[in-house]
Amino acid sequence: MYTPAQADRGRDLYQARCAGCHGARLEGGSAPALAGVEFLRSWGAHALTVDDLYFVIRTTMPADSGTRLSRREYVDVVTYLLQRNGYPAGITELTADRKALRAVKLVPPAESVATRRVARPMAPARNPSTSRPTQSELDHAAEAEGWLTPEHDYAGTKYSPLSRITRGNVKALRTECVYQVGDVASFQAMPVVYNGVMYLTTPRLTIALDARTCRLIWRREWREEGTERRPRNRGVAVKAGRVVRGTTDGQLIALDAATGEQLWTRQVADPSAGETFTMPPLIYDSLVVIGPALSERGISGWVGAFRLADGEPVWRFETIQNRSTWQGSDSVFVGGASVWTPPTLDPATGTLYVATANPVPDFAGDVRLGDNLYSNSLLALDVRTGSLRWFHQMVPHDTHDWDFTHAGPLFRTSILGSLRNAVATAGKDGVLRVLDRQTHEVLYQTPVTTRDNVDAPVTTAGTRACPGFWGGVQWNGPAYHPGLRMLFVNGGGLVQHLQGRHRVPPHSRPQPSRRHFRE
Repeated sequence: MYTPAQADRGRDLYQARCAGCHGARLEGGSAPALAGVEFLRSWGAHALTVDDLYFVIRTTMPADSGTRLSRREYVDVVTYLLQRNGYPAGITELTADRKALRAVKLVPPAESVATRRVARPMAPARNPSTSRPTQSELDHAAEAEGWLTPEHDYAGTKYSPLSRITRGNVKALRTECVYQVGDVASFQAMPVVYNGVMYLTTPRLTIALDARTCRLIWRREWREEGTERRPRNRGVAVKAGRVVRGTTDGQLIALDAATGEQLWTRQVADPSAGETFTMPPLIYDSLVVIGPALSERGISGWVGAFRLADGEPVWRFETIQNRSTWQGSDSVFVGGASVWTPPTLDPATGTLYVATANPVPDFAGDVRLGDNLYSNSLLALDVRTGSLRWFHQMVPHDTHDWDFTHAGPLFRTSILGSLRNAVATAGKDGVLRVLDRQTHEVLYQTPVTTRDNVDAPVTTAGTRACPGFWGGVQWNGPAYHPGLRMLFVNGGGLVQHLQGRHRVPPHSRPQPSRRHFRE
């Protein structure tokens, strides 16, 4: 299909023009992976050809609007992708001849390393060397000096009561220490700090640092086996001497908080079906709550609870239900409603609040008519059983990839003269909403970024709409200041042209802004 020398040229071009987004090893970063089972499944499952791959790369890349490559250079990049995915080299160079390109289907090579999956043996769960933080400490995280959960506390306030930094001394802040994690991909970790130790993650690393000096306490690398999805991870949860996280290849793992030694691991998601973990878990009592991300891979979303002691499944709530709200052709696979940001919890009522993502296909609403429940929704679940207590769908029948990203923060305050138990919600549609947790009514809603042409249908001719699929409120959501009774929301807007059933790759990122609102 190509020569080794041609693939070498393609490698050099890839490293210079593509690696910044797709990863030095084609493992993915801010853009999807281009090697491994994910790549082979996406292209091979639909009998696509090398001509299809060449066309997409030539017409959309590089995404930075820089100098375009020549046809020969684009073909060279394609050969490097083929080489890295196990397609054998030959003695004749691949050319841009469409007849030749169409003749080669992207069927996964039988001996490709990327297609082999090694089953990871289940070892007996081990006991941790410490027993803290306790449930009582987590229950009172809002008053703690540390940062005990990724969003500070179960209510997801993202607010610290510490007050030594003031307007008067903030100008004196200086860098105290730095630790280089060694990962060049998009860094979205939400650190947890307990008893002076900071726990943070990269897609494959879990790290414990002295929070005062950045001294490394331990560092544990997860080596994925077989299928790996988009390499991204947003953090851990800690309790009873265990540091728990999800992995890119669908594992849930627990590490010893003091030593980093592995206590247990369990395969709980199916990466061959497109599932991966990016969100930090939530731990309550004996349960670890987590759900898979990546609606765009056509997964059927869910959120589940697993036993903290050993990862044993306890309950699972499927977020694709009410099939009467998904009307369309049986020949088109529909799904989505994944979970990729932390849930919030009201321990007093045992209610877990979960935000679900967009339906797929993202923009092809004509093949999934109806509201598409429970995509783009706020779910209120019983934390011990996973049963649905109530829900509110924010964006029915979404055709703009407007994931609903945050179910929180939770707060209690006086709104329009009445004392309310409220939950704030936000998502990529760029709207902040506040709902009453008892009556379930929307108390108020307000845009937090530019909203333009939001009701226009997506067409093959192109539709201009804002926010685009990189806009609105993404993984780092609203915060609540109880003293000021004020919500702070970070939002960004980016106009995108959405064409037919395909995404137009973003050529720039939204410029974030931060707005605040009194109730």
